[in-house]
Amino acid sequence: MKVLVYTVALDFGAVPYHQWMAMMFISSLQRSGYSGDIALLTNSESEPFPNGRKGVEQIRIDVASAPYSAKYLAAAVLPTGYDWVIFFDSDCLVLRSPEAMLNSDADVIFAEEPWGKITDPVNNAYLTESEMRECGRTAINSGIFAVRGDRFLDFSTEWAKTDSLAPLRYKLCYDQPAFVRVLLDWKEGCKPLGEEWKVHYPECQGMRIQDFLSGGALHFCGVGTREKLNRMLGFYMMLHGESAMPFIAEQLKG
Repeated sequence: MKVLVYTVALDFGAVPYHQWMAMMFISSLQRSGYSGDIALLTNSESEPFPNGRKGVEQIRIDVASAPYSAKYLAAAVLPTGYDWVIFFDSDCLVLRSPEAMLNSDADVIFAEEPWGKITDPVNNAYLTESEMRECGRTAINSGIFAVRGDRFLDFSTEWAKTDSLAPLRYKLCYDQPAFVRVLLDWKEGCKPLGEEWKVHYPECQGMRIQDFLSGGALHFCGVGTREKLNRMLGFYMMLHGESAMPFIAEQLKG
């Protein structure tokens, strides 16, 4: 099975927080036992890994007017020919190889937010009034998902098309409401991640540290960018028993 994982690191200030998070994410992914290819999309003029990194293709993308659109616009610049394409937000750490999540007959596999509902403001901009009244589904998070390679372009195109439509109510969470709408319309072709590869959210769930580490990945959404980086670094060092300096040296050497 041929698999591609991609992430996006877009920074518009002097400090490359998202690049640093993406580099930490990629390091955790490669440590997890993942054996497929990796693509890093960035708006940086210089490559985040200046000396390259084995298994990682660095691709420049310019989406300054709508940075979040890089998730679906990536379909136009990523290499093709994969059985599965998996996306991770850069504020994630991988604990187990994501190849383990692909044991499914679905076209799309996605992460949920167990503390919320799909009718919450971060999800509901494209829900109909009847769906708002009747849909009791768990909230969805667009930060981790997998799409079959032969459906990836179709899914991304539909996502872009939906995101360009006028929302039915205030769009609070950028790309996520359109992602939710496409999943609902895809119907039986979409399935949430199962218990065998679960995403945990350290900033949003009240759990013990050992429980967080029992899943497939950690997603540090829910706090500001600088705080995400600090939390990720703390968990990374705890997981691998290292200080910050070996990690930084590893990134720079490629």
